[in-house]
Amino acid sequence: MVQYKVKIDTDAFQMLNKHVMFLAKVSTKSARTLREKFFETIKSLDVNPERYPLWTTSFKLPHCYHKALIQKRYLILFYIDSSVVRVDYILDSRMDNNKFF
Repeated sequence: MVQYKVKIDTDAFQMLNKHVMFLAKVSTKSARTLREKFFETIKSLDVNPERYPLWTTSFKLPHCYHKALIQKRYLILFYIDSSVVRVDYILDSRMDNNKFF
């Protein structure tokens, strides 16, 4: 089985922190759980990242993104570039995310 290297874009990491900090205002326990779930999912991308479905959108994007859904509302968007998985976006699916594309 192919082992991939996972790289998180700086902006994606900031998006992750933004979601966690927002939740921490309500519940630090929930924020900690969310952060752990994010990192657990991102780390798991090193093996078989193709298991996640492609993300379809009407926008023309430079890459073919896959999506991993976290806790029914957060999307981790990543693409596979040879032997590297690149995480570019972490979005709240309840929000209008058009500003990113």
